[in-house]
Formats: sequence, C-alpha cells, structure tokens
Amino acid sequence: MTGEVRGESGYSGSAGALRAGLNRSGMSHSQLWINYLTLGGELSEKELDAALRGNLVLGRFQYNMIAQALNDHFIDGGEGHPIPYFEQLDQRRANDWPLPPPQLSPDPEIWPPGVF
Repeated sequence: MTGEVRGESGYSGSAGALRAGLNRSGMSHSQLWINYLTLGGELSEKELDAALRGNLVLGRFQYNMIAQALNDHFIDGGEGHPIPYFEQLDQRRANDWPLPPPQLSPDPEIWPPGVF
C-alpha cells in the first residue's frame, strides 16, 4: 500500500477534489481505476477506493496519477482539466474543485466582435 492509512471518519482535502471529479465525470470507480492503471498507477482498486473516501492519504505521484486519469476523461469531452494537481491544492481549497463547467461565451479581448 502506498500512503498513510486513516480511520474510517478521516477525509483529506485531496480526497474531496478527487471524489468531486469522479462524481462529475460519471465514471465508475472501476473505470477510474483502469484508467489510472493505464497511466502507470500502482494502487489496488481497494486502495483507490480508500483514497477516494479519505482513508488513505496519497503522495504527490499517486494523487497526480488519479487526477490525470480524471482530467483525461474531461479533456476527451472537451472540458479541459478541472481536477487540480497536487501542486495546485495549496492555491485553492480542495473542496472548491473541480471548477464549474467552462463558460462557452467567448472572451471579447481574445475574439473580435462578430466572430461568434
């Protein structure tokens, strides 16, 4: 097992960001685990579930692998990468992630009037 084990009631901030991303994605835990393994993740499915519940505190590498598996799903759907990477967790509270869906209206400073 890679990470620090917590009691049943423990939740880490990073777990909240990953859980929110999984809920938003509509993927099952099993599908996320398969996508995570494809990227080179090392956790068992049971460990991934524990991490998502906040019972296993992840190191930077494992957290980023899960975040990348989720972000790949969103990128494939044209939504960018709303799940913060480990380094970004300090910049914004994890419970605020993932960000709401992007606004589809163009930025007038980038696109001249009449393009859209």
